Amino acid sequence: MVALSMIALFVLMLVTSHLVLSWMARRAMTEVIHRFCRFNALDIHGARTREALGLTPATMVARTTRMRDYKPFAVEYLIKMRILRTTEDGKLYLVNQKLKPALRCPLNRNWKERV
Repeated sequence: MVALSMIALFVLMLVTSHLVLSWMARRAMTEVIHRFCRFNALDIHGARTREALGLTPATMVARTTRMRDYKPFAVEYLIKMRILRTTEDGKLYLVNQKLKPALRCPLNRNWKERV
């Protein structure tokens, strides 16, 4: 009986950790998309560096003292999915048409006031 409850607890912990991690990854992707919208990096002419967008990986010291930042991983995933594109000089921009309609940047330029 004790072994069965231990197994059930272990499975519950695995499921919970998976749900939390996937929620944090989805949240990071949404934050990354919003940053591109805020900085108007929606085409090759508005492309920005990771530093300008605030998407550089944290330093070793920052990683030990803060919660894990999923935004750099979200950037890599969005590049792999071809939602983010890279210019020849390493700048990034968002391909708005590749996003679901709910996540697309608005066409008006008032994004800064909305966020």
